[in-house]
Amino acid sequence: VNVTSRGTYSSVPQRFLAPGESRRRPLKGRGRRASRTIPLPAELVEVIERHLAEFVGSLVDAHVFTTPGSRPLNLSNFHRNVWAPARQAVFAQDDPLRRVRRHDLRHAAITAWLNAGVPLKTAQAWSGHKTASVLLDTYLGVIRGDEDLALSRFEALLHSHDPPEGPIS
Repeated sequence: VNVTSRGTYSSVPQRFLAPGESRRRPLKGRGRRASRTIPLPAELVEVIERHLAEFVGSLVDAHVFTTPGSRPLNLSNFHRNVWAPARQAVFAQDDPLRRVRRHDLRHAAITAWLNAGVPLKTAQAWSGHKTASVLLDTYLGVIRGDEDLALSRFEALLHSHDPPEGPIS
């Protein structure tokens, strides 16, 4: 997936395309005009805005993340040239996070949303799952604290309808 200043698109390696076929593709399993909004924390928005100001400027359709030569990142060598060196630079040799895959970050985000109480339909929209049942099939086992949360919400509902104190006139 490539991120540009105008949005995100999927890029297919040239070796999988017919001559003259475009590398740009709509998001997986979506129509050509489909889009998806993924929320970012305010701190990350600030970091990206600074990055854009410094490295992209006002170029329309410029890639947000590029090679040192300002070319789009090539997914066929991204793991070897970017992802693996970044993990090695940050994590100790015996740290399990040193083996984390990019897709693991997606799972971590969705799990965090659900455990933070983000409504199921919102998490579905953010994650791009076609249905809530697909999302639940994958993530139901990692949602923690559901029983305690459900009970506290139910008790709050019951107490919100408590009769007023004192005599009823």
